[in-house]
Order: sequence, then C-alpha cells, then structure tokens
Amino acid sequence: MSQQRTIAAIGAAVQDVFLHNSDAFAPVCHKPHECSMHLQLGAKLDMNAITFSTGGGAANAAVTFARQGTGRFLLVWLGAIQLPRLFGKCW
Repeated sequence: MSQQRTIAAIGAAVQDVFLHNSDAFAPVCHKPHECSMHLQLGAKLDMNAITFSTGGGAANAAVTFARQGTGRFLLVWLGAIQLPRLFGKCW
C-alpha cells in the first residue's frame, strides 16, 4: 500500500498582467538577437486586450501538483489589493 505525500508550496503568489496587440509593443532591435521594448514613461498606450491571471512560483507549483493528483497546500502572503479576492474564488 503506497502512502500519498503532501507537498507544501511556500512562496510567491502574484497577479500577472498581460497586455495584448498594441502597435506600441513593437520590438526595437539593435542587433538581430538583441531586441527590447521601449515605452515612454507615463505614456498612454492603446491596448486591444488585457488579461489578468494568477502566477508566482508557489502558486504555479501548487496548481501543477494539484493537476497531478498530489496532496498539496499553498502558503503565501496576499497583499491588500484585488488578488486576495481572486484567490479566494480559486481555492
């Protein structure tokens, strides 16, 4: 009889913000393999879509373990922004 192990994921839980399909995000290439984005500080940029997602090392690890059927729990510090409400719905 095998005993299932419980894994503790301790660390970061963050909110990822992805900005999509703006011409302002065109890469600037100084050399063929050295490209970067240059955005003016404080500039207002038009976005076609914004996606919010959960992330962070501990949160991602806990989700991976859960998908594999492993016993797990997540221990993170949540700030005073919208993220605690989002995680409350997920867990």
